[in-house]
Amino acid sequence: NVPAYLTFLVAPPSTAEAGLTFSPSPQVGVADADGNLVVGASTTVTLALSNGAGTLLGTTSRAVVDGKVTFPGLSVQIVGTAYRVTASCDLAIITAVHDPMVIEHSVAVALVVAAEPPSNVFATDVFGMTINIVDSYGNLASTGDSSDLSITVATTVAPGVVGGTLTYRDTDHLTTEYAAGLAGSL
Repeated sequence: NVPAYLTFLVAPPSTAEAGLTFSPSPQVGVADADGNLVVGASTTVTLALSNGAGTLLGTTSRAVVDGKVTFPGLSVQIVGTAYRVTASCDLAIITAVHDPMVIEHSVAVALVVAAEPPSNVFATDVFGMTINIVDSYGNLASTGDSSDLSITVATTVAPGVVGGTLTYRDTDHLTTEYAAGLAGSL
């Protein structure tokens, strides 16, 4: 058999969570013009992302054995909606391109201030700030449930008082305005 093209025998998942290993593990075969595996093919297959902001992590190049190769332990950490996994090799044959896949955020683990409040405000000034909910890779995340999350802003500078509590319900970021009851620096 003469190698003609690469094909995904087991496709990457259509949706995966950021940072988690793909399940199932992608498997690529070297096929002849009739679609039969070329058991004697001697090549190394490399997987890569052909678009998107992320990087395919894990061992992305592996040797073909008995016409096929499996890629366990692959993942992507950056959220995206149109990642395409491409398989190529050093033979002059047609590469394989998988349908777009979606990488979703991982579990929300932190609150990060994305837009700081001003460093100086006067009594009765209203000021705003933005707080992002992120996963462990910095992707915007949501809590995935309908429970409320309350954030209270306070100052450590006495005798100032900052008033404001924000109630959050399952969105990617929080934006609010607070009424300041102090003069000077926060």
